[in-house]
Amino acid sequence: MTAVEKTSRPPRPKLVVPPEVKEQLKRLNSASPSGVRFTSSVDAAEALDNLRSAVEHVPTPITVNAAKNICNRLKRSALRKPRKANCTIKYDERTVRATLTLLIQLVRASLKSMSQPETDTLRKQKPTKALMPLVALCLETLVVLCEKAEQELSWKYCMEYVASVADLTNVGSNEILRESPSNPTFLAIKQGLIGGLRSVLSNGQISEAASLLGSVRSHTTLRQVAADSLRALLQNESARLPATSQEWIVTTLGIEGGARQLSYANPADAPEIRQAAGLLLLLSDNSADSPLMHEAFERFRTLCEKHFHLYLRGQSGEVADYDSRLHEVTGADSRRVRVTRPWVEFLDPPHSAIVIRALATPA
Repeated sequence: MTAVEKTSRPPRPKLVVPPEVKEQLKRLNSASPSGVRFTSSVDAAEALDNLRSAVEHVPTPITVNAAKNICNRLKRSALRKPRKANCTIKYDERTVRATLTLLIQLVRASLKSMSQPETDTLRKQKPTKALMPLVALCLETLVVLCEKAEQELSWKYCMEYVASVADLTNVGSNEILRESPSNPTFLAIKQGLIGGLRSVLSNGQISEAASLLGSVRSHTTLRQVAADSLRALLQNESARLPATSQEWIVTTLGIEGGARQLSYANPADAPEIRQAAGLLLLLSDNSADSPLMHEAFERFRTLCEKHFHLYLRGQSGEVADYDSRLHEVTGADSRRVRVTRPWVEFLDPPHSAIVIRALATPA
């Protein structure tokens, strides 16, 4: 009986990470949180810059597989848990920016190695197609750092990465970062940018808002998302925004508004506006008494929105952070409050004001 000969498979190419790069990876792993506070900041910028320099100047080529290996180590390092369970790690902006330049260098080095005959293990594939898994892995790694960044402004570095890689590979930004409900990377960046815009505009940081908005200029989908977010912010929360932020949104979106003088006193302080706001709350409080009262409330609310520019905001029972502009608290002071009656907002862009504050109790 003759033995069946097994067909031998060609050996897989050996994954080679140059010694110089390995040494810098070890040094990067030794970067630890500074301080003993509950939230500790990590500054690994110097270690990351040294690693980038090693990748850039190493004599042996950085293959796609070697680049993936380096990127996976970075990702694991970013996801590591602090030794103390009550400590939260936050990455400073220098670290996120240094990670951005390192990841771009990894893509550039891998693209260069694919054009060299001695490393042409993927010659049957188009270089750009073979590079896409690495491109996606690098972006995922950058998202991990941005989710743990000290500043929400750091999300702009994800879009700077997308734009830089698009230039290197001649692939469009929308192709590199595809919109999809099943794409967690896209969803994380989308929510990060929206949250970042909301945060910086709430603090009147106009230049930071412009920087975030500018980072999506080459991505059609996220550019529209950012514009829609600004419209919603102006429509629903303008009374919470500083006047400079309101004016910047109006100018950015190209909304016509006369001389754009933002005033809270006029016309929101007109007697008929305050009377209408009081009646709106009265009808709201009694809308559950009967179907007739409910219909009267709905009709008057529609009239208030279209004619008086008055909007009922908030829901009874919801818990929120205390805001002196929105909440009138009965009882002890508290950072979290429970709304017992909604508030009424006057909104006729660029004018906005809280006409009647919400009643609330400590949560």
